[in-house]
Amino acid sequence: MVRFKNRYICFKIDIEGEYEIQSGSKESKKSVVNLSISDIDSTIRTFVNSNYGDAGMSLLIGNMTVKYFSPVTKLGILRVARDHYRMLWSSLTMISQIKSKRCRFSVLHISGTINKCQKAAISFDRELILKHFKEELRIKDSILIESNAKKTLESSKRDIESLEH
Repeated sequence: MVRFKNRYICFKIDIEGEYEIQSGSKESKKSVVNLSISDIDSTIRTFVNSNYGDAGMSLLIGNMTVKYFSPVTKLGILRVARDHYRMLWSSLTMISQIKSKRCRFSVLHISGTINKCQKAAISFDRELILKHFKEELRIKDSILIESNAKKTLESSKRDIESLEH
């Protein structure tokens, strides 16, 4: 029996103009783009098809899956065959638009096991959530923000750790 070797890619999406601070006031204005796993999957597949053609699509069609995506932190995990992870990596870094919004995909971590990728995703997720809540802390009540931060961190950690191997 042949064992399929995979790579797990932890990535982050930065969407242009998603968080803006209004000049002259302390209130922050959010222009949130709601993304789902299917949006990311279809964007990646469309981009690979347009840049690598049918040959590139045939290599990724059965091998690539989005295992996890957090719409709050825009952090996700992809699984791809070990032989083709570089093609997916290059595709991610060249994607510049998702749902008609300018964006940038950043590859944060690549691993051969999902456990290592989960640990990396949890630490990056924790940094992003704490950064977000620190920005809100300057604006609102600190006790309420701290309790929300703890709940969000725990729920995010549970979601990432519950990924199937």
